[in-house]
Amino acid sequence: MTAFATCWAGAIENTGALILKDGTRFRANTVEATASTASFTNANASGGAIVSSGSITFDGNVTFRENLAIAAANSGYHGSMPGGASAVSSAGAIANSGTIVITANGEGKCHFINNEARATASTANGDATHTSSGGAISTVELPGVNLTSSCTFEGNKAETDSDVTTRI
Repeated sequence: MTAFATCWAGAIENTGALILKDGTRFRANTVEATASTASFTNANASGGAIVSSGSITFDGNVTFRENLAIAAANSGYHGSMPGGASAVSSAGAIANSGTIVITANGEGKCHFINNEARATASTANGDATHTSSGGAISTVELPGVNLTSSCTFEGNKAETDSDVTTRI
């Protein structure tokens, strides 16, 4: 009586070397994980546009606009049996566990506009929790790279860290 949904990479799953050149645009890509009806539901979504465990290089004008990572967990009612729902969403545009390089040609030319990480949870009988982070980017720590000063961010949304969230 448990439902799990895990989805990632609305456009690209990168495990190698991804070079984003001048004029690259990611617009309105969506990754959505929905778990429903079981007593216990768990949904996880990340990387509305890109999930990368390799390297991403920004080399020119690159725009991420209106990409979404959506997780929804909705538990049903099954008599007196307890239930629960948990939804976690991160990285409206990029979920990164690898490296990010911004070349001199890409400095100040990466734009993240109106991307969103969204999570909802409901249950008829038990606890429901939801979290969303990194409205634009969720990344491992990147020594020597400061995304918030190297890129522009506007209108990105998440419960915590509307632009960039860093995990260790």
